[in-house]
Amino acid sequence: MAPFLARYRSASLSFCWVGSFRFATLGWMERHLRTLPPEFDPNGVREYVETMKQWVHQGRWTPVQLQTLESRLGDIQAVEGRLRNARRAEVREVFVQARQAIAQGRVPVT
Repeated sequence: MAPFLARYRSASLSFCWVGSFRFATLGWMERHLRTLPPEFDPNGVREYVETMKQWVHQGRWTPVQLQTLESRLGDIQAVEGRLRNARRAEVREVFVQARQAIAQGRVPVT
């Protein structure tokens, strides 16, 4: 009985950490994608985010899903970072265009 409880506690703690990290990262990814044009979808990241949302809404994850998440945390962080950088570049471009419009005496908001 004790080994089972130890595994359960370990899996629960791991799930809490991975699940919390995962949920936060998923939120960030969605935020970045909302600001980018709909056609921006490198390597099918939009479908991937939708799949992960379904996993989160499922509530309980299978041990296989949990293991998949744990093994891919680095990749997930890298994807979120690339989306963040793409979003920053998009916002920067809007800012540059607005400054140019103001310098030309135009209103930057249309």
